[in-house]
Amino acid sequence: YFEAVQNSTRNRLHAELSFDLENGEFLCPLCKALCNTVMPVIPLQAHNLDSKDTETIAQMLTLPRWLQNVSARIAGLNISDTKEKESKQIQVSSVSWKNPVEFRSILSFGVQSPIVYSKSIVEMLQLFATAVYRVGLKVAPNEADARVPVMAWSACAFTIQSIENMLNDEDKVLFGSLPDRQGISLKAVLQFAASQRTVASPRVIQKHLTRLMSGNLVLAFPSLYWEETVELQPSDISCAFNNLYLFHLVTMAHIVQILLTSTMDCPMEQDGEESEETLSATELYETLREYTSRSLECKPHGWYLWNCVKCGITPFLRSSALFFNYLLGVPPPEELSKDSSEGQFEALCYYLALPTNLFKLFQEYKDTVCPLLQCWCSDSSVQSFLKGDRTTVRYPRERNQLMELPDDYSSILNQGCQYKCSRSSDDETKNLALCMFCGAMLCSQSACCREEVNGEEFGACAAHAINCGSGLGMFLRIRECQVLLLAGKNRGCFIPAPYLDDYGETDQLLKRGNPLHLCTERYKKLEQLWQQHRILEEITRNQDANQIVFAFEWQQF
Repeated sequence: YFEAVQNSTRNRLHAELSFDLENGEFLCPLCKALCNTVMPVIPLQAHNLDSKDTETIAQMLTLPRWLQNVSARIAGLNISDTKEKESKQIQVSSVSWKNPVEFRSILSFGVQSPIVYSKSIVEMLQLFATAVYRVGLKVAPNEADARVPVMAWSACAFTIQSIENMLNDEDKVLFGSLPDRQGISLKAVLQFAASQRTVASPRVIQKHLTRLMSGNLVLAFPSLYWEETVELQPSDISCAFNNLYLFHLVTMAHIVQILLTSTMDCPMEQDGEESEETLSATELYETLREYTSRSLECKPHGWYLWNCVKCGITPFLRSSALFFNYLLGVPPPEELSKDSSEGQFEALCYYLALPTNLFKLFQEYKDTVCPLLQCWCSDSSVQSFLKGDRTTVRYPRERNQLMELPDDYSSILNQGCQYKCSRSSDDETKNLALCMFCGAMLCSQSACCREEVNGEEFGACAAHAINCGSGLGMFLRIRECQVLLLAGKNRGCFIPAPYLDDYGETDQLLKRGNPLHLCTERYKKLEQLWQQHRILEEITRNQDANQIVFAFEWQQF
């Protein structure tokens, strides 16, 4: 299909293409969406869990025992790496255990032969993974690069978080809101990311696993079961416990993150009732104060701590629910498919096998978690933050939003009239443009503000987009009352500004001269266009619908 597209465009020398053939782009033959690769669809693997076997392993494989086995296994892999005289030696956690175990003991809790894909499926998985690596890092294709599986996992995580953000912003339920096609695509992304442990080099995956203690760990964890001569994977029951304990550990680490970063400007007055959760929050916070040598000066009330944790961790729990649902196929409870927000947090905890009082995790695993808390709190990055030497992310993370626009368009016109360019030596008329990301005023298509980037000359908007939006830009052209969308130096389009007159019509180029007022609905759609990473897609659709014989020089804007 791609070759056919190439052949059909050879004679369109003077027409402006809406896609970049040299970058492997094409339009989907079904929906005309911009594409640059194809994604293989891998069927969901069935999991067989026997209740008796589950109870037996649950008694043997407690979290402390599981953590000992994992630590021993990682230490054993590191020793093997040292024997191979690798240039970079991966450091083992400084947490020590009373009863060391043999590093192959993790294999005793059930293994099975790995999934074997056909040659054609493996080739397509490698093709898609290489495309993610090539586009994401803007480098030449190299399927042997150790960063390929990491890019696959990162792309998966980013996709899930973006979808969770979108559903939350639009007040849609977590399950049941996505169109069938998007749901199938998300499932394919999850299965693709999980397949990297069998497609990529086993040693590469093991090395990544020993240094990546993050949410992506679930996708790489089965590589711990590989031996030098035999590739094995955990049995379904072992997988279930691996997922459970990994998720519990990451959840506890995230709670600590939230408590350390959300209590710097805490209120001192009491504004909530005491409960089991608030008392548990206070207890954990005091433990953290002890392990940070009282660097946490503020002593907030328990209700405030619990509110910070509940608000801060909800996006993570929602993303995790999407992750495990599309990875394992476990149906969610009905509460997560209802419009009402009542009982949503409890339903998330139930679905993810968490206590509704999340602090019970620390109490249940106290002897195991305390050494980890000490290790986390003594980390140099944490200490640097507590001393005020560095900033950090706070949870829930604030989403970027477009700059606020005045209701009356005449206010923007007045702002443009009063603007004086510091680079201009005269009072010539400027094509002023307002960056809707940061609010900067720019002289579009004017000689005064042209900049040179990598030896090429760019207009003010195109140059600003490189620094402000990583090549993407959204600018309000004040005197034309239209929005300029830019994507790189060769692609762009004009769309109506989010201002309407009393008849509900736009007025591009201000030909009618009627009073204009901000349309919040149109403004919100522009914001979603940016937040959901659809600017390039909008440009492509616009150019495809409005064929132009001679191309614009978008980099001159």
